[in-house]
Amino acid sequence: PVHNPPLNLLRETIASVRNSGVDPATMQLAVVDDASTDLAVLDWLKQLSDQGMEVLRAPSRRGLVGNWNACVAAARGEWVHILHQDDRVRPGFYAALETGIRQAPHIGAALTQTAFISENGTWLRDAHLDQANPGLLDHWIQHVVVNLAFQCPAIAVRRAVYQQVGGYDDRFRYCADAEMWQRIAADYPLWFDPRPLAEYRIHPASATHQLFTLPERWRERRRCLHQGLPRLSPIIRARVRQAGLHYQTRLAWTEWRQAWKQASAWSARLRLLPALAQVGTFNTFLDMRRRRFPAPIPGRAPVRSTDP
Repeated sequence: PVHNPPLNLLRETIASVRNSGVDPATMQLAVVDDASTDLAVLDWLKQLSDQGMEVLRAPSRRGLVGNWNACVAAARGEWVHILHQDDRVRPGFYAALETGIRQAPHIGAALTQTAFISENGTWLRDAHLDQANPGLLDHWIQHVVVNLAFQCPAIAVRRAVYQQVGGYDDRFRYCADAEMWQRIAADYPLWFDPRPLAEYRIHPASATHQLFTLPERWRERRRCLHQGLPRLSPIIRARVRQAGLHYQTRLAWTEWRQAWKQASAWSARLRLLPALAQVGTFNTFLDMRRRRFPAPIPGRAPVRSTDP
């Protein structure tokens, strides 16, 4: 999915797929454009189309979530990987997913560890999903609901699962992906490969930074957490809610401090002060100060004996 992307980053995204070791004859590679207006982007998309790549252009804006759903609707293969316009995959990514799919054909999605990279592609860190060996994802409640431990470029979903659970929920803007992963993980086992074979880029021109203020992100994360609770056993809902809010507060505090440090003028810092009241609760700040963490919440993968 693309919309007026930084052209140099989109080139990297497409090159990463082409260099990942896949056979183009076995994969549908399509650019789904959400009514871009940048003339340089439009010219390059035309070049891609002339070279034989599938380019699907919307006549009018569908929005971020609408374009993701358009990607799913346009997919013809059994598995769907939505790779955003500024992210990348590393060689071996698709082979790793294929291995998991062959070993556990009943899974609903397959993913790898995520590597975070900077605007210029420099490695920053790997994500915090700490399962050491490839296999069905253990403790999915902890890694998907309580403290989401992977990013969009790292996961591919069986197309039949999308058809079963429904599309991305357009009532969410920032957390539509996280809400989808919760729905899938509640009904289907996930396969995980611990190698960091997908790259999530952090940069000022990303949709995360351009479209959402800090309080908007924080409010939607809380709403996403609360919406997922009814899918869990009533026995653990209170623990999941408390633990999820703890990690959301930690993340919000980190984001607020980063924004404060990056603010170049005192006027910008003053505008950040009202958001501080929305970071989290006093008790969570005390836990953070005392270096206390909620106990991990186990969760066995849902059992399915047949494909979706």
